[in-house]
Amino acid sequence: YYSSLRSSKPPRGLPWWCVLVGWLLVAATSGVAAFFTMLYGLHYGKTSSLKWLISMAVSFVESVFVTQPLKVLGFAAFFALVLKSVEDEEEPMAFLPGYLSSPVILSFSYMHTWASYGQRDPSAYHFNRHLKHSFTQGFSAVLGFQEFFMWANTTLVQNLYSHHPGFITDGNSKLVGSAQIRQVRVRENSCPLAPRLWTSLDGCHAPYSLDVEDLSDYGECWNASSLNSSNGFSQAWQYQSQSQRQGYPIWGKLTVYRGGGYVLPLGTNRQSAARILQYLFDNTWLDSLTRAVFVEFTVYNANVNLFCIITLTLETSALGTFFTCTDLQSLRLYPFTDGWHPFVAAAKVIYLLFLLYYMVMQGKLMRKQKWCYFHSKWSLLELAIILASWSALAVFVNRAILAERDIQRYRKQGEE
Repeated sequence: YYSSLRSSKPPRGLPWWCVLVGWLLVAATSGVAAFFTMLYGLHYGKTSSLKWLISMAVSFVESVFVTQPLKVLGFAAFFALVLKSVEDEEEPMAFLPGYLSSPVILSFSYMHTWASYGQRDPSAYHFNRHLKHSFTQGFSAVLGFQEFFMWANTTLVQNLYSHHPGFITDGNSKLVGSAQIRQVRVRENSCPLAPRLWTSLDGCHAPYSLDVEDLSDYGECWNASSLNSSNGFSQAWQYQSQSQRQGYPIWGKLTVYRGGGYVLPLGTNRQSAARILQYLFDNTWLDSLTRAVFVEFTVYNANVNLFCIITLTLETSALGTFFTCTDLQSLRLYPFTDGWHPFVAAAKVIYLLFLLYYMVMQGKLMRKQKWCYFHSKWSLLELAIILASWSALAVFVNRAILAERDIQRYRKQGEE
């Protein structure tokens, strides 16, 4: 054996100077990268370049000391679990590579990826960023009621209505229905104090909670004795429940708010919005009992076929200072408008067929193994995949039903 090793020729490789070429390529690549990094640094300026370098350093340290070790430990734990499972079930060691390389498994994973990530649109990020930049200028500086009306009369109204009826100022996005302002309030003397202390305190008011939220109807200037005195804007002083609005609770920075409140649409043109805002300001629509104000509207951009639901929130903890929060959710309600989404729909159908196939296979295995079926980790994994897939299918179906309901509602009540 050793004589055959001595007589055999060493394996042929690349010439010795290829090592120099390799190191030269490494040096050249590093130099070019450093050159362009320096140019970008000069272009961005000192402050942005420093933030960039700090971000790169943090990312490098995180990758070396956190992310990569966790990946190694995760893979090691996974394969240890697999090997232990194989040894316990006395299956051959070739089980895992053959299982993972099965065409059925690969096709199932491929269809799953299409069905999942096909819902995401790369245009959504740019769409959200553009709208957020347009409507949040000066929004974080709103600290009180007067600043809110100043922001609403300038940034909000100027960007919400353009010279083309129905479109916002970018000229590409259509305002769906009307924007609206909604507030939630607490009841008068809602602090958990003894009655004898109320006389010594000037208007003690509790932070917002579901127990102390005001659900009553009022007249103009929050006058409970004159319900019909509203100068044509009675809706602003009457409470609308969450079910009436078909709304949903909102999780703010301070607490969770009901989907109801005192709501007033701003109308579909700039003159109407300015008149309504002036009326609300003159009649003290926002006062010391206000705990949150929501500016809500939806726009649709046909170029990217995306709706964007925009919610601008201002919260206060009874101290009079606002905390601002912005939420933009882009979604597609018309799914089959280009050549890509039919493939996504086909992937969902194929995924469903795979799911039915797996259910039949697992049903046969369950009938064969009976209660022993639930002692196998792989069987439990397959069962979890089937249950999660059916749950996701139910969510997709419910989403389609809700989307069709809201589209039909808008077509009948386009002013809302």
